Amino acid sequence: MHLASELDELEVPVPSLDGHLAACLLPDGGSLLQMRDQWNDLTRFLNLPPADPLWRRPSRAFNWLAKQERAQATEMEHQNALLRL
Repeated sequence: MHLASELDELEVPVPSLDGHLAACLLPDGGSLLQMRDQWNDLTRFLNLPPADPLWRRPSRAFNWLAKQERAQATEMEHQNALLRL
C-alpha cells in the first residue's frame, strides 16, 4: 500500500502545491523554496519511496521552481561574463 492511500485513510490533509502556487510565492520564489525544503525533509523522515503517488502532487510546482533556478543561474553566468570583459 502506498503512503498516499494510508494518509487518505487517516484523513491527514496533504497540501496541494499546484493549487496554491500563486498565493504562496514571494516575488523571488522564497516561500516555495521553503516548502520544497520542508517537503524534502518530510519525505526523508517518512522514507517516502519515489514510486509513491504523493510525489506527483508537488512535482509541477517544484519543476517550475527548478526552471526558475536554472534561468537565474544562467543570468548570473551571463552577468559575470560581462563583468570579466
